Amino acid sequence: MRVGWLVAIASLAGCGVLSGLDGLTVVGDGGVSDVTSGDAMNDAGIDVGACESGACGAPAGFQPVLFAADRGTLCPSGSTTVDAVVDPVVPPNACACECNYQPSCLPEPNSFQFGVSTCTTPITLQQQLDGGCNTINANLGNGSFHMSIGPFPPSNACTNAVKPGAKPSTPPGRMCTLADCSACAPVSGFALCYAQAGDVECPTKTMTKHSLGTDATLACSACTACSSTAKCKGTVQMFFDTACSSSAGTVTVDGTCQGFADSNINSVKYNPSVDQGLCTPGTSTASITMNAPTTVCCP
Repeated sequence: MRVGWLVAIASLAGCGVLSGLDGLTVVGDGGVSDVTSGDAMNDAGIDVGACESGACGAPAGFQPVLFAADRGTLCPSGSTTVDAVVDPVVPPNACACECNYQPSCLPEPNSFQFGVSTCTTPITLQQQLDGGCNTINANLGNGSFHMSIGPFPPSNACTNAVKPGAKPSTPPGRMCTLADCSACAPVSGFALCYAQAGDVECPTKTMTKHSLGTDATLACSACTACSSTAKCKGTVQMFFDTACSSSAGTVTVDGTCQGFADSNINSVKYNPSVDQGLCTPGTSTASITMNAPTTVCCP
């Protein structure tokens, strides 16, 4: 019975490809041939022997094979050798995230509190705080002007990027077809196991599952949100006119309510300073896609 393995090669920008086999080595009575392309593997299929499903006590849908988690022992004469990657393992931090940390306070859409005697009325700036002259037109009439602003979070302070990490290990393994489907006995160095194409569950929990493939691809999920403690502080200059030329005083960006004798404030100019704080990166989860996946279950 011949079973075709579909080759699905997946990749993700910013993530590497695991080092597996350059091709699948198939050894039979006729000698050695190296199958190195996905098209060739799809066209030729992979010979897993002539034993029918269920032979040698194999569960339904599985075929008996000989399996070893290394390549140090030769398959018996008359069988076909299939060398593969077995149970690849992802090391810690293979898909770690890092902060792209460039906090900026300009431009900054903002609003603040103001009032005649206390900071109780919210006002939205007609323009963004951009380091230039921003009109607010907050003429309160008679009385003192009170204002409170910030500190506030900067824009683009913390974004994520996946950084390259260690590549997963890809242990080598060897599978052999059975030369005699009636013998149903393992040979030295191999165990009698049962194989099925694809990533499937073993029929019973007492069996040990091995995931085989010709190669493997590492994928990293998008990073979860990072967090930043950066704050925009500094000062806001107050002006009587709309051209930021007649100074009325300065407000510190610290969230406190600060007062001035004159209420006729018509423009402001923000002079930022950035408290860098800390950026905590998000997390990314690594996953492995096996090329030509096959499940081998061993009693």
